[in-house]
Amino acid sequence: MYYKEELGVELVNKVYKANWKHGKLIALKSINLTDEIIKEVVREVKIQQENDLNNAMIKLYGITSKTNSDEYLLVVEYAEGGSFNNYLKVNFPSLNWRDKYELAFQLSSAIEYLHERGIVHKDLHSSSILVQQNSIRLADSGLSKRIKDSSRTYLDTIPYTDPRGFDIEGISSDALEKYESNEKSNVYSVGVLFWELSSGKKPFSDKEYNSILAEEIAQGLREVIVDGTPKNYCILNESK
Repeated sequence: MYYKEELGVELVNKVYKANWKHGKLIALKSINLTDEIIKEVVREVKIQQENDLNNAMIKLYGITSKTNSDEYLLVVEYAEGGSFNNYLKVNFPSLNWRDKYELAFQLSSAIEYLHERGIVHKDLHSSSILVQQNSIRLADSGLSKRIKDSSRTYLDTIPYTDPRGFDIEGISSDALEKYESNEKSNVYSVGVLFWELSSGKKPFSDKEYNSILAEEIAQGLREVIVDGTPKNYCILNESK
């Protein structure tokens, strides 16, 4: 396996691009390997194999390690567009509403595809969605929640989290860990992502992501519809 370049730091530690067999490009994500992570990887691979999720999700191949190193790496399909968040940072100025409708349709279709197979995404936000050849692909349905590094806390995804996952008496990572995501919580997250797609920026980017924001969201705080948003898109967003 030939390592071409380091792509940066996202949901996990370092992320690399590499050439695999027959010149196939893959992404390698550094992880802290535990028995729990191994079980979760096996579970994710099995889910993908049994449900033919290639059209909805980035393919997860397994785990490898660097030669003469203790660093373990998650082996996944490479998405040249990067995360949805980074894609919008680069491409938003050139996106028209036809493009946005298309991306919104792809996102909702991918989630619907999972739900039809009884699968709920457990960590849905703009960094767990990737763009491959201008098409939306979901990252693993919950593995990233297990392998997050110390630089990422539960606070980072507060705007995308179903408010029912917040414990208002004391909003904490424990409360979110105990909350079981369901189809409705996925729908809530999709609505937030639709807003992000319409605005080109992360939700509540003018606020600090903390327990105060979580409490405000739980009490009904929502982002304001962006000026110029077509009425039909507003209805689509509000329906989520």
